[in-house]
Order: sequence, then structure tokens, then C-alpha cells
Amino acid sequence: MDKMVSKEAFKKEIKPELQAKGKTIALCHGVFDLVHPGHIIHLEQAKNMADVLVVSVTAAKYVRKGPGRPYFDDEMRMKVLAALECVDYVM
Repeated sequence: MDKMVSKEAFKKEIKPELQAKGKTIALCHGVFDLVHPGHIIHLEQAKNMADVLVVSVTAAKYVRKGPGRPYFDDEMRMKVLAALECVDYVM
């Protein structure tokens, strides 16, 4: 299973399938530029509240955190989140 999916694929394909199985879904959204222990704790707590944890990432062009931010591009931030055991999907 590829954890990195588009918003459209999740909405049209994955979400209906999960709902048909009666699965609950939690969504966490953010920049997740430099993932720190607080992020990990937050994501693990969210996963404990649902069957499936979906994490959405703010696209770099919308991030306004100062010059040169985010440090990592969209794909790299998604890869880091997808590597976490508690995360089921990243979009």
C-alpha cells in the first residue's frame, strides 16, 4: 500500500472504501516542515482516536513562515510523515 496519495484519490477511491468497512478516519493537517516530538505525540494520539489516520500537508506555496521556509519541499515532507508507523495515508 502506498501511503502517499492525492486528495482526489483519497476522496473518490479510498475514503468510500474505508467508510463501507465502517472504519473511522482522523485527519491531521499542517506544514510538518521539521517534524519534532510534539508532532509525533499529536499524530499518535490522533491515531488512537480512529481506525485510520490521514495527514494532509500544506503545499509549500501557501506556507508563510519566513524566508526560505519550508525547508523541505512537499514531497520530502510527505515522505517523512509516510515513514511514521501511526500514519496510514498522507496527502
